[in-house]
Amino acid sequence: GPKVICLDIVDTKTGEITGCNGEFIHGTDKPESVGKNQSKGCVRLNNADVENLAKWLSVGQYVLIRE
Repeated sequence: GPKVICLDIVDTKTGEITGCNGEFIHGTDKPESVGKNQSKGCVRLNNADVENLAKWLSVGQYVLIRE
């Protein structure tokens, strides 16, 4: 996709970033794959949606992902 947002591991007690687990939020041109367990933890969005999300985020900002 056009954008890739890296998800760091954050210690929930201290708020300290402890590393990167290789999971990302990224765009895809395959809308049938959105919302499916087809990768190792990545969150796939439609390309337009990830472009829009990236406009709202800044480096170091927390992202909460819920089911």
